[in-house]
Amino acid sequence: MCAPMYMNTPQCMCSHALHPPPPLPPTEKPFEETLSQSTLWPETHKLYGHGNDLYAVAGDPRGALFVSSCRAQSSATAALWVWDVQR
Repeated sequence: MCAPMYMNTPQCMCSHALHPPPPLPPTEKPFEETLSQSTLWPETHKLYGHGNDLYAVAGDPRGALFVSSCRAQSSATAALWVWDVQR
């Protein structure tokens, strides 16, 4: 077992090939095709409506409704959207 280099980090002080370097952060937004190939949960439906990035999504336990919110530019665009996903 390797000793961690710093507390609370998965990196160790050794330099063997068991620990590949962490991936570099993206330099640009990925294309949708790249995202669909890199996910464990493939996209089956899209929710269109918010004008900005989604900030939060929640669903009821029965799976009938979802609520979403986005990062608002002003108080006029701040809203929670309720989605009936069984229609």
